[in-house]
Amino acid sequence: GLSDEEIEAALDEFDPDEMNEFSQTVRDGLDDDEFEVVDVSSEDLLDNTGHDVYVVSEFEEESDITEFQDEISDDTGVVYADAWGSFSTNSVSALVNEIGDPEDTQQSDAGVGDVVLELTEDHPLFDGVGEAGDVVTHMDSFEGSQDRRWFSDYSGGEIVAEVGLADDDTDGAAIGVSDDGDEVILASHARWSDSFTPDEAFTEESNQIVFNAIEYVAPDD
Repeated sequence: GLSDEEIEAALDEFDPDEMNEFSQTVRDGLDDDEFEVVDVSSEDLLDNTGHDVYVVSEFEEESDITEFQDEISDDTGVVYADAWGSFSTNSVSALVNEIGDPEDTQQSDAGVGDVVLELTEDHPLFDGVGEAGDVVTHMDSFEGSQDRRWFSDYSGGEIVAEVGLADDDTDGAAIGVSDDGDEVILASHARWSDSFTPDEAFTEESNQIVFNAIEYVAPDD
């Protein structure tokens, strides 16, 4: 585990402005006529369960995910976006620890080079990004870091991409899509630090996956 000094250093790096920049990136990437993006804090999430689509990076308490899933409607779309660490993002950890699907998640910041995604399936999430077998740059290491998270034993849906470092083997599943099409897991897409996961480090292809995921889980009119 992390030492107290490492935890304190990571907390010092947490930057709410990065969350706001991510929100603005989402706004810029979606059709204004189709989506109105509203920021909801983790503290207020359970009082705001009437939206059509959510991009959730953080629950105030991991156990809140159970009430959240109970309160949203059956056709509400949810994109669970997480990242390395648990200082300000915990959506995949909440799925693992409270829901049990996926069954496990791991993380790493070790290695050198860009963080990449290997697309393992053809899927609408990858429209304008690539096709099965392609490896796309996810996070530019010059702008960011090697922070990444992955998960395993996902019984509720399909794994469509894995994460790893360029010129190395992949670590594990990074993107999953539920069988009912209402849930997408983006294990390494959240932003939490202006040093390690700044918004500008994520590539156009990486952001396009986020936009596609939101459109994919959005309920039909």
